[in-house]
Amino acid sequence: MINIFLAKLGLLIALPVFLLSQAGLPKPGHENSEYKLGTGSQPEIAIDQKGVVRIVYGVKNGDQRDLYFVSSNDGGDPFPSLTS
Repeated sequence: MINIFLAKLGLLIALPVFLLSQAGLPKPGHENSEYKLGTGSQPEIAIDQKGVVRIVYGVKNGDQRDLYFVSSNDGGDPFPSLTS
């Protein structure tokens, strides 16, 4: 019984740690061009079943960050300008 409990506890602890390690997020204060989108950073891109492309990204504005959203109804060809 104790072995099963410990196995479940280990899985409960290991799964979130594994998922967070695979999230691909940069460490705080870590500048990485891989996460840049123009002057923005950490873009989230989604394409729905109809081919609509949606991008959400943040842009540093002084001590704060602004959030921007762009979309394309034609699969991204041509895509709207990604400027703030």
